[in-house]
Amino acid sequence: MAPALIGDGTSEILYRNGNEEQRRTWLPRMVKGEIRFGLAITEPDSGSDVSSIRTTAVRDGNEWVISGSKTYISNAASADAFMVGVKTNPQLGAKGISVIIVEADRPGFRRGKRLKKMGSDAADTGEIFFDDVRVPLSALMGTENEGMKILLGGVNMDRITWPLIAHAASTRAFHETIDFVKNRKAFGQPILEFQNTRFRLAEIKTELAVGRAFLDEVIRDYIANGHLDQLKCAMAKMWLPEMEARIIDQCVQLHGGAGYMDEYTVSRLYTAARLHRIFAGTAEIMRVIVGRTI
Repeated sequence: MAPALIGDGTSEILYRNGNEEQRRTWLPRMVKGEIRFGLAITEPDSGSDVSSIRTTAVRDGNEWVISGSKTYISNAASADAFMVGVKTNPQLGAKGISVIIVEADRPGFRRGKRLKKMGSDAADTGEIFFDDVRVPLSALMGTENEGMKILLGGVNMDRITWPLIAHAASTRAFHETIDFVKNRKAFGQPILEFQNTRFRLAEIKTELAVGRAFLDEVIRDYIANGHLDQLKCAMAKMWLPEMEARIIDQCVQLHGGAGYMDEYTVSRLYTAARLHRIFAGTAEIMRVIVGRTI
């Protein structure tokens, strides 16, 4: 039986991969909302290719010394601590990656600028820097040089979370549009009465049903097996955000000029949706993952 998801993706990662001391130290405060974590993987020269990260952690006595930088990090401006992907053995490539917990008040840790995004303004995203940051050896999560498994597990959680968000946003846009076309008139009748409107809404309703069926399958597998299927997560991450793009674009069109106005929910949903084909692995990388299984 899979554990209940607690808090967010970082708490899930800690629950599955942290040792007993790390769990007792962080999890109660995380689920109470007393502290916030960030997952620091992406770097200026490495996006979806996790294996190419350059941030390093070198042993020095009973400490790790961490040097490098990260960008596009969620909660960069507000997190109290970060789970940081580092190279502990750069010569091994992907097999030399580890994950280390770094508190934001450690000497040498710096927050960079808060990045201005196209949408999703409620969440902060930014840069963080590690200038010879020292943390105890006990801050290592899991086993040294086996951090790729931890990061992929966290990425899989992201890769099913964002399709769920994409489906929810598409559903919201659908209902917003139904309300709009019922009340907005053109040529003496509600827009809903035009055949084109009904056909477009019929297509949207069908896509939502198909998307939900696949998401339900992924979640049932997770409950039964206790882990997420990497292939199905990649398929969901590839298809659901692209479905979302199609649906919300149609919803904006059915709103007419109102759909371009920020005061309408569908306009904000449209802007926010663009991220979902990029974040947690681009649609192109998802196609590579799925393509390898053919």
